[in-house]
Amino acid sequence: MFCTSALVVAASLAPLLGDTSDRIASAVSASRAGIDIGFALVVGAAMQPGLARAAEVRPDRLWAIVRPLAVTGAGLAAVSSALHLYARLVDALPDSEVTISAVGRYIGALGVGKALAASFVLAVLAFVVAANPRTGRSGYATGLMMVGLVGMLPVALSGHSAHDGGYVDIMVVTVAAHVIGALCWVGGLVVTGTVLRADRSLAAVMLPRFSRTAAIAAVTVGISGVVGGAVVVVPGHSAAAILGSAYTWLLVAKAVGLAMILVSGARLRFVVIPRIVAGRPAAVTSWVAGEIALMGVVFGLAALLVNAGPPA
Repeated sequence: MFCTSALVVAASLAPLLGDTSDRIASAVSASRAGIDIGFALVVGAAMQPGLARAAEVRPDRLWAIVRPLAVTGAGLAAVSSALHLYARLVDALPDSEVTISAVGRYIGALGVGKALAASFVLAVLAFVVAANPRTGRSGYATGLMMVGLVGMLPVALSGHSAHDGGYVDIMVVTVAAHVIGALCWVGGLVVTGTVLRADRSLAAVMLPRFSRTAAIAAVTVGISGVVGGAVVVVPGHSAAAILGSAYTWLLVAKAVGLAMILVSGARLRFVVIPRIVAGRPAAVTSWVAGEIALMGVVFGLAALLVNAGPPA
């Protein structure tokens, strides 16, 4: 549900934004969404051993539940990185044949090419680590989380480098904070929800722990998003240019989606989780599923920002 909603939003709305062909615009946005989703699943899977530390569950049993998502996420990130590189190359050289040498020149000449190559290599490394049954132990899981976080940063930073508004240092910090917070928040919820579907008895231990982590991540995402968006949109632009930009309205739509997720998360934290801890019935699975679907829409909107230029 999460993957589907993100990919549908990114691919279907992308042709409305740029001067590129519909197919290329959809490919660029959908492949970028695939990178985001893939690394989010890797990071979320790596969080599970820590969230379940106080529960009576063997690490190998927990990782048996989580490993398919981690492996799938790493594979999706690797494939999407390669597709994103190909789509960007076709967009940059529409009349040229895409060859190995052309790909090499693109990677060597442009920062975005180097970033995608780095993300591809780290996604492959994450795939190897995730496939190891021992990764369920905390030390291995921490390493996998670091690979997932670092793997996403080059693509995110290169995607925003052209829209820094002259405030490069601020953009680097806000983008890094935004990416780390989003991967932990979204990936953690998606994978935790999957674990709870497989073993509902872990809810009383894992949900309160994840809720605290999610609260910190949500605040980080919100603050960094506001600062980063303001740096891109406000400096040097008139009110008419700001209000007439697709970039602005994508940011607004993303902010509305995040606000809805925060409201849903607050109810989960202050209403649903206390019921679970007290041993009373609660519709946790359906509530988490709805929040995950909404997160997918927001991820799709974030991927669309790749094609949307800032106010002119």
